[in-house]
Amino acid sequence: MKRIKPYFITSLSMFTFALTFYAIYRLKTHGLNQVDVGLLLTSLPFTLFLANILGLKKTARTQPNMPLVSVPTLIGFLFITQAFILGTSKEANILVLGGIMSLGYFLYITWYSKLNKVHADSLGIGKPLPTFTLTNGAGESFSTDELKGQPSIILFFRGNWCPLCVAQIKELAKDYQEIAKRGARVILVSPQSQSHSQQLAKSVNAPMEFMTDSDHLASRTLGIEVKNGIPMGMGMLGYDSESVLPTVLITDANGILVWLHQTDNYRVRPEPATFLEVLDKMANNEEINQPNQFTAYWNDQIIARSNDTVVVEGNHYFPETAINSAYFKESTTTSLCPWKGTAHYYHIEVDGNVNQDSAWYYPSPSPMASKIKDRVAFWKGVRVVKE
Repeated sequence: MKRIKPYFITSLSMFTFALTFYAIYRLKTHGLNQVDVGLLLTSLPFTLFLANILGLKKTARTQPNMPLVSVPTLIGFLFITQAFILGTSKEANILVLGGIMSLGYFLYITWYSKLNKVHADSLGIGKPLPTFTLTNGAGESFSTDELKGQPSIILFFRGNWCPLCVAQIKELAKDYQEIAKRGARVILVSPQSQSHSQQLAKSVNAPMEFMTDSDHLASRTLGIEVKNGIPMGMGMLGYDSESVLPTVLITDANGILVWLHQTDNYRVRPEPATFLEVLDKMANNEEINQPNQFTAYWNDQIIARSNDTVVVEGNHYFPETAINSAYFKESTTTSLCPWKGTAHYYHIEVDGNVNQDSAWYYPSPSPMASKIKDRVAFWKGVRVVKE
């Protein structure tokens, strides 16, 4: 399915613009009517969204479900469907066009925007940043070991072809002086050529350091590479088909990772104000809150906490390294899931109170459930709370 994503977004964009013009033409020809208004509603909101991010390049992030686009799109298709059911319209082709547009848009929201990338095991809060080598603007090799001595913000972005990446970098440039006052370096890493990066560097007017991830060695070292990650046609502009998961790493002066953001939706990204907050807390030795952090409680005790949970069938699977093993006791209970494999269980014991078989894990999950290997989930009254 990943292989068709580059073709999907290019085809959907072209279809969206064409359908908007067709709907406007029909309204001018037939006058105001429910079917053509519905057709326009299915395509115009997404057309305006695409025109905004592609033309203005000022939108760095969106809400995950984009309600300002989703709601009118759904209403438009309902308009067309109602007219067809009531018999006020006999044009099945319009129903089909509206259906294709609505389906394409909701695939964009629920499938295309999701990167379906499991968080990298090589990146752990409180651990040293893995060493990797980049190429700087002068064409020289740059090792991340050279970042030690001061805090650093390392932002991996997909390339100039991604309008949200460009907008994110431009808003980061606006806050660069505030970041510099806190003694931090800003490293911007992309798999694109250095000529593309220098073109972007000239447009932001801030002395941020643009680096190239030659041959994707850094992204592969960190486990954040994305195969077939660019839209169809971008290869002709000099971009490689392999891209990168938009990722932000913040390290302290000792090269220790203190904050990490790996998005699973390319439209959902942190703001520069968050980076400043992290730098300030680091300077004041305060606890730094991680994005999308979940905590598991039982008997008013924290038994697990992580910003790297995997959700399967509504259950949050925490990394084994994120649980407080002092509260977990092995159980002899097992159960069989038709598609995940054989589950093993833990009892949870807090202050002498035991919650039987209230945590489970799959030591050898099936290939379809490989992303929950070495992870633990909960039930039987264990509360999982987003903080």
